[in-house]
This record gives sequence, C-alpha cells and structure tokens, in this order.
Amino acid sequence: MNTRTTGWIGYDWFKLIVAIILLLLLLMFWLRGAGTTPVGTAPTAAPAVPTAAAPAGNAATSAPAAVVAPSLTLPGSGSLAPGKIPLSGTAAPNSKVQITVDGKPVGTTTADASGNWTFDATIDAPGDHAVVAQALDAGGAVAAASNPATLKLSAPVATAAPAATAAPAATAAVAITAPTITLPTGAQADAPVTLTGTGTPGSTVEVMVDGQSVGKVTVGADGSWSLPITLLAGDHAISARALDAAGSEVAASAPVTLTVGAATAGAATPVPNASGPVISFPADNATLGTDPFTMKGTGTPGSTIEILDSDKVIGTVTVGADGTWSFPITPSGSTAAYSARPAGTTDVTAKPIRVTFGNGQSASCTTLAPNCDAWVTRKGGLSLRMRAGAGTDQAIVARLPVGTQLKVLEGPKSNGGREWWRVRTVGGNEGWVAGENLVLQPD
Repeated sequence: MNTRTTGWIGYDWFKLIVAIILLLLLLMFWLRGAGTTPVGTAPTAAPAVPTAAAPAGNAATSAPAAVVAPSLTLPGSGSLAPGKIPLSGTAAPNSKVQITVDGKPVGTTTADASGNWTFDATIDAPGDHAVVAQALDAGGAVAAASNPATLKLSAPVATAAPAATAAPAATAAVAITAPTITLPTGAQADAPVTLTGTGTPGSTVEVMVDGQSVGKVTVGADGSWSLPITLLAGDHAISARALDAAGSEVAASAPVTLTVGAATAGAATPVPNASGPVISFPADNATLGTDPFTMKGTGTPGSTIEILDSDKVIGTVTVGADGTWSFPITPSGSTAAYSARPAGTTDVTAKPIRVTFGNGQSASCTTLAPNCDAWVTRKGGLSLRMRAGAGTDQAIVARLPVGTQLKVLEGPKSNGGREWWRVRTVGGNEGWVAGENLVLQPD
C-alpha cells in the first residue's frame, strides 16, 4: 500500500473510535436519566412490606367518639338585672365550651372531669338575649352547640335618691357691740372701786383707766359684767372695749370720768402722816445731779418739821393744810443721808434717805434722752407700768409709783402712737415705759 492509502486508513479509524466514544457517553447519560440499572448490574428487589396482623378479637381500629353538644342552664326564675349572669351546663369531660350571646362569643370555659362547666357572662343591656353553649374541637372549631336559650334581663329599678339632709342652719355670728359702763354713785375713796356695765353675752370686755388696761372680764349670759379696781385720788378717764377671740378691739365705749376723793362721803377725813413726817422725794439710793433740787414729803398739817443731813439739821418747814411739804436743797457734797422729824423732838424717819450726787441729771438734759434722769408723773397719781418691751402688748415687769426716779437708757421707740423709753430704777430694775409719763424734774 502506498503512503496515500495508509494515511487514509488511519484517518478512518480515528473517526470510528471517536464515534464509539460519543455513543457510549450518550448511552450512560440516558441510562442515568431513565433510572436503568447500569449494564451488568442486576436490579435490587424492593423489600416486601410486612402486613400487620389485626389484633385478636378486633376486626379493625374503632373510629373517634362523636363530639357531644353541651347543655346550657340559665339562672333560676325571677327578675334578673343586667350585669354578671351565672351560666352552667354539661359537656364532654375536659372539653372546651364557648359561650355566645346574641351570636357573639363572650368567652370560653373548660368542663371538669365530670363534664360540668360554669361561666359568668357579663351582659349590660336589658331585654331578651339568645345564649348558646358551643363545644370546641382540638383545633378550636365549633363541633356542636346547644339550642339557643332566651335570657330576659329587666331594666334596673331606679332607686330614689335619699332625701338630702338639710344642712344644719349656720349659727349666725353674734355681732359684738360696744360695752357700756355704769359708774358707782357718790364720792369714792382711794380704795377698791367696782365698775359695772353691759355687753354682748360671752364676749370679753377690757377696762381701760387713763389709757391703760386694768383688767379683763367675760360678759355673763345676762349681758352684764363687773370688775373691781383700785384707784388713787383724782379724776380718771374710764372706758371699756370689746375684744374678739384674737384679742383685738371690736368696739369701745366713750370714756367717762370718775372722781376719786380722799374719803367716802360721811367718813372721817384721815390726818395724813399723823405718826410723823415722811420724805417722798428723793427716793432712797437715788442718784442726782449737782443742781439744786426740791425735797418733798408729807406730815401732820400745820406742824413744823426739821430736815436733817445725817445728824445735822439743815432747815425747817411747815406742813401745808393738805398734809404736804417741800424744802429746797443745794447739794454740798457727793453723798447725803436725809431724814425728817417733828421740830423740837429727836424722832426721825425710820430710815434715812441716801442720795448720791454728781452722776445724775445734767443741766443739758432739756428733753428726754439716753443718760438723762427722769421721774414718773401721772394724772390722778396712778402707778406707771414698766413693760418688758416697747408696747402695751408687752408683759408688765413692775409698777412705778409717781415720783419714782429713773435713769433713761435707750429710746425712743415708736409703737401704738407712743414713744417708749428703756429705763432703770434706782434699785436696778429695767424695762420700757411710755415717754408721756416722764418728766426731767420731780413734781
């Protein structure tokens, strides 16, 4: 064979081999798609499914029991008002029961092991209502139902509102009126005087004498009041004012004047200081300035008395018809011990009046000011109240007789239309007094 023939034969074999390979590949893909067992492999036989033998005595498994429709029991007879309505009934033990009212579910409950169930349905509207109990299967679907039962609810009877209890009539506030004052008749001695008057029953009346409170009293149920007070000789302006519960003035009477004499009408006129002369000014242990001053006192009217400094007679004076006397003195030293006695005797006052000079009143004290000396003076001879503070609302700490010498320490402070000064007595007692009752020289 020539070269051309040999080449052709080789080329044909090559094409044949390629074609076989392609055919085999196509056959393999086809066998896989058809599920055919590969060539040379015997198909595996499917295992035989065993047939379960039926239980002895039972031809077949029994079908599930049929769902039982629940029963429904409404509340007993009688008028029922809207609200919670107790329902009950029976159903399959442990089954779910759904309650509907007028076709709308209102809740579910579960029957107990004995098949009994209860449920409180809330129905607010009066009228007729169709109530049904439904048995639910395991999937919550309605499997059976009771026959509708009609529930009649009556409208609630309107209860008449209790009659309103009339509020107790408010006690009308009693208007407090101004009190009145009835002065005692006849001449009044320098002794306790009983004032009387009228006012609003139960109210408090405060009696004022010369602008100062002398006491409080409660008006009796009959509208009357009385208050005993002690007044010195002279004219006194007396008024009464009604106070409220807080102690504030509500109304006041007009002032009336009461004159107190030396003795009650018909009584014997006492002889002043018949037992001996008395020095009324200066006070014992007083401190005075170096300027001349007037000593004053009382004694037997018309009698002559001697004035002494220690044991030395420094002058004489005649007691006036009113039983008073005065004697001018010019200080001659830093201290003195004054006494008085009836002329021609050796009987002196029981206790000498000791006075210090030099640190007292200055000639420059023409008006009240701190470090000035002052003396108590009051119309009618009433004592002056010394208070703990600057005002009539402050507590009274002492009562200062007319003529009491004071040292001014502080002031003035205005309160209640008055000017108040802090003062100290010769004995060291300190407090506040109203300035209108002080003078720079003794009366």
